Amino acid sequence: MNVLAAIHRLAEHGSGNVKELKGKAGEKRLRVGDHRVRYTEEYTDTLNIHSVKNRKDAYR
Repeated sequence: MNVLAAIHRLAEHGSGNVKELKGKAGEKRLRVGDHRVRYTEEYTDTLNIHSVKNRKDAYR
């Protein structure tokens, strides 16, 4: 539920621990505890979630 709440908070307010990923055109990650949410933003109102994984598996 923490991940879902963090995604909702990002969509509503743009807040969260967000970092742009190197080498991935426009892809960003949202850090939520031990989980990482990889996503891209399209236009102004759309978040495309690519994956939600544990930190140890997220970048492999």
